[in-house]
Amino acid sequence: MAYHLLQHDREGARKLGDALRGAADGIKHCSRCNTFTEQDICSTCLDERRDASLLCVVETPSDQIMIEQTLTYRGQYFVLMGRLSPLDGIGPREIHLDRLLARATDPAMGGPVTEVIVATNFTSEGEATAHYVGEMLKARGLKVSRLARGVPVGGELEYVDAGTIAGVQLTEAGQACFHHALTILQDVERMAGVMSDYASGVRGQVRVCANTSAITQFLPDDLATFMALHPTIRIELEEQNSSEIVAALVENRADVGIFADRTPSAGLVTVEYRQDELVLVTPPGHPLSERGPVRYADTLEYDFVSLPQVTSLAARLLEESSRLDRPFRLRIQVRSFDAMCRMVMAGLGVGVLPRIAAEPHVQSMGLSLVGLQDAWARRTLLIGMRDPAGLTVSARLLITHLCGDRAPF
Repeated sequence: MAYHLLQHDREGARKLGDALRGAADGIKHCSRCNTFTEQDICSTCLDERRDASLLCVVETPSDQIMIEQTLTYRGQYFVLMGRLSPLDGIGPREIHLDRLLARATDPAMGGPVTEVIVATNFTSEGEATAHYVGEMLKARGLKVSRLARGVPVGGELEYVDAGTIAGVQLTEAGQACFHHALTILQDVERMAGVMSDYASGVRGQVRVCANTSAITQFLPDDLATFMALHPTIRIELEEQNSSEIVAALVENRADVGIFADRTPSAGLVTVEYRQDELVLVTPPGHPLSERGPVRYADTLEYDFVSLPQVTSLAARLLEESSRLDRPFRLRIQVRSFDAMCRMVMAGLGVGVLPRIAAEPHVQSMGLSLVGLQDAWARRTLLIGMRDPAGLTVSARLLITHLCGDRAPF
């Protein structure tokens, strides 16, 4: 465009330059919703016809415009102007989460908010931002919901047409029919599963989703002993992060889930599975390796190697850094504890992982293991399920094997 203007339309180039200079000088952030405006408060925030009890959180002004074009949402907005990305140095402060909290909880900022709709994009950074924002606002007693997943995973709102976002809503009769049909299908599925188990002498399969901590520490031995006792039961195990596991249970894509205790799990039945302890691993000779147990705050002056942001472990580290008002110096993201330890061994940073997962790597790679004094470093892993009464015999046998007399049967 620059070459075209210089060659064919010099006057247009001058007008464009004047317009850009005027925008840079005259446009600022709305004091309520943080979007771009020429006034202190934008026209959307001043519109008394909008529902002040609803607050939609978006990443960019373009996302706000896209939602407005659907003509279906009449609440207020807050524009983050970005999303969490520790690799790029973007933390809670850079996306104005302090202002979001004030906007959602202070009536003087535009009215009492009762529900917040998180409409960040369905990318890994957008999901991590949604999880962090949701936990922050739920702690203040606010109802938090997520934009429906009619948008493809990895898609950007700015490039989605209005019809996709607006969606289709069932009538009351349609809702009633849907729920009755769903109940019937679930009952038929449960009956078929239970009867096939009994008819075959407890044969069947159990769909299990578990997080990395459970798979690397406890499940190998537990599943080996279970399958030795029940060789006709097949286990389908899938590794996912904790929030994905809860979603799989709710959507009936898994029978049993194992996830971290701080993961929101409304509507599920949970029982305690195991306890684990988070520790710090460092390269040999690192300043922290010469000390005893340290506080997490002492580690924040060093670079980190971490799992992806959507995992419960990475989210916890980011949350604690924000609580301490310290930046989380994420240098490298990896997808496994083994890769994390190899990066630490190469001197690329320090890492936090469960003790049982760390100990074999510490011995084989010559790394240093340092305890963490913080109370949150002691975690509980939970076993979750939808309805214990509706589980197959195979699934109930597995849960009983994993948690003993704590099983809800």
